Amino acid sequence: MTPARVSLGPICPACNELISDRCIAGTKLRLCSGCATAYNDRAASPEQEEARYRAGVYRANAADAAIAGARWSWILQLIGPSGSGQLRVLDLGCGGGEFLLHARDAGAAVAGVELDPRAVEHCDSLGIPIIQGSLAGVDYPAGPWNVVTFWDVLDHLDDPLGALRKAANVLAPGGLLVVRGRNGAVHSKAAWVRRFVPRVPDVAVVHRWSLTPSGWVAILLRAALNNVKLHPAPPTRGDRYGAFSSRAMAAAAKWATDALGRMVWYVSLRRAYAFPSVLATGLAPRPGEVPNRTDQL
Repeated sequence: MTPARVSLGPICPACNELISDRCIAGTKLRLCSGCATAYNDRAASPEQEEARYRAGVYRANAADAAIAGARWSWILQLIGPSGSGQLRVLDLGCGGGEFLLHARDAGAAVAGVELDPRAVEHCDSLGIPIIQGSLAGVDYPAGPWNVVTFWDVLDHLDDPLGALRKAANVLAPGGLLVVRGRNGAVHSKAAWVRRFVPRVPDVAVVHRWSLTPSGWVAILLRAALNNVKLHPAPPTRGDRYGAFSSRAMAAAAKWATDALGRMVWYVSLRRAYAFPSVLATGLAPRPGEVPNRTDQL
């Protein structure tokens, strides 16, 4: 089948090459000409893409607090005892503010940026300082911030690299930047395969961009961060996308996925990455430092 022709335009945020003008047959995915990054041609403009979230799609979920608590505990483990003083934490695309609530309860100064008006209302009800607006259009709260996070946000944006560079500018020297997003090496392939095996659960999640693990590393390096690393990314609890017929099936599938990802990660000496999501970190350069390359992937 001949791929459909679409207009040229997007540039890959991972390698700076042009995105193909052809969609993969049966999908809206266009591949980068230089790497394995995919672009989801589901919206005609950044404004149309953002309209998905301006309508107020946020819904509080019983699992959100537990997920946010686990993420905050992981941040503290990563920082270690030397970072145990009062932290300043900025969450970009912060949703309903559950992560920031955990950070504030632990003594951190916090702030967030969020587009969804329902999520902003929830943050306001928690007393969390919030700026409402697009990550591409607003100024981020003035730093320096010790920790800046993007939890499942960057691959939704038309310009993820621009958002990363803005975030790096408000980080304190040596500050930690955390990103989590979908693993395109898993999800874009799953979206294509399901065309031929439609009865399997639809586990593919592709937002505006579908970055592979090496693509996530590359985009952090392009934002001039140091010590860029990948980390195991266990699946989040629940079944937000309704891919499974029961909670038990979802829980079993996620346990098996996590176990497989960790086995591949450790057996390969942290060279192969099979988790369905990617968790990566980088540090803001200290005075006199230059951005480091990474030996991962």
